[in-house]
Amino acid sequence: MWNTIIRGSAQSQNPLKAILRYNQMAKCSVEPDRFTFPFVLNACIKFCLRKMGFGIQGKALKMGFIENSFLRNALIYFHANCGDLSVASELFDDSAKGDVVPWSALTSGYAKRGELDVARRYFNEMPVKDLVSWNVMITGHAKRGEMESARKLFNEVPKKDVVTWNAMTAGYVFCGECEKALEMLEEMKNEGERPDGVTMLSLLNACAGLGDLQVGIQIHWSLLEMVL
Repeated sequence: MWNTIIRGSAQSQNPLKAILRYNQMAKCSVEPDRFTFPFVLNACIKFCLRKMGFGIQGKALKMGFIENSFLRNALIYFHANCGDLSVASELFDDSAKGDVVPWSALTSGYAKRGELDVARRYFNEMPVKDLVSWNVMITGHAKRGEMESARKLFNEVPKKDVVTWNAMTAGYVFCGECEKALEMLEEMKNEGERPDGVTMLSLLNACAGLGDLQVGIQIHWSLLEMVL
């Protein structure tokens, strides 16, 4: 019953309730099991509760749950997001390498903390690449101004979403290649992808960078046609 409540709270709009329920569980002298900790760790990530996350890891180790694959993946995901990347890497042993979750978590974790070379190594070794990892790597290269590398990855993505397109568009604007950013809209239209607010902002910034009001008006109407 406790696990069901904690899981529901962790997935709700107020995941802090999962932390409160976990503490209440302890006060009622109810021992957690290997399924309890991953739900609480998910809530810890949303609030970046590093100290509590480390505490959960210590308790899981003490209770002998650390070898459970579900819990281990949750710990890797926690450390990759807001804990210690070196700990995440240590937990990433052979038993974890058959699951896309820890691969993706480590790729994202290193990329978001600026260690793109390490992230790329994990990405290249991933047996199956999920879309999150593709988008993270494209964004990472774009933020470093490495648009050739970003474009190469973009062309290789099996199935793109709006985040993939936005990463490229924003990257071109960031690098001052505004014409290429505008060209992304045409590609996007041809692929049938619908833009969102992030797309619109990047394209309007591209128009401002070019100083072309007429193109800006055309982009405005094109975007309206695509979202209506």
